Amino acid sequence: MADRKIWHLEEMDYPLRNSYEQYLRGQIRSQIVSFYLKIYDTVKQQHIYQQMQTLNGKRIYEWKYQNKIYFLKYYPEKEIAETFETSYKTNLLVWDFYTKLFRSFKETNFLYVESYHCQILPMSKAYRNVRLKSLKLLYDSCVQLNITDIGLLEMEQVETILKNFPETSQRSILGECRRDAFMQSRNRSNGKQMYGIWNDYILENIG
Repeated sequence: MADRKIWHLEEMDYPLRNSYEQYLRGQIRSQIVSFYLKIYDTVKQQHIYQQMQTLNGKRIYEWKYQNKIYFLKYYPEKEIAETFETSYKTNLLVWDFYTKLFRSFKETNFLYVESYHCQILPMSKAYRNVRLKSLKLLYDSCVQLNITDIGLLEMEQVETILKNFPETSQRSILGECRRDAFMQSRNRSNGKQMYGIWNDYILENIG
């Protein structure tokens, strides 16, 4: 930490955690690495929970879309973050929204992850795991194919994505997300139409 001039807990994020892990693997036995990463995560989590009690902390750690890497263990609500403590591989918990894709596409996928959080607590652990795997596979597939709008996939792209799902039960997530993308697109279109009608009204009656 001192080598990287990290003096504030706010600066402890996933990229730093990843660098710390690589450093540890070059210094100590691999069996002990997880112990030190657990300490790192606990320090960061407790800092987040404390900061969420303040207005400034809520502004910093509020779960909202940004072009950055999200690590689900650092979700600001403790009850939800604790569900990721066991039985999840790290790669499922890392969501990279820093990739060079259209912002609208990344925002849509962020909303999928957010809706997953909203539904997570009533789910069984097994179903949560399958759901999270499905979302991650879909997002990673879209990143690899450089897809800009999941609602406008070509048949060849659909077939390629479905091949990345090892279990048939995971494939339904593609249909769900495409349906949601279509609804969001229609809502945006309706919003623009209403804005146009309102703007014409203003010009006719006030201008």
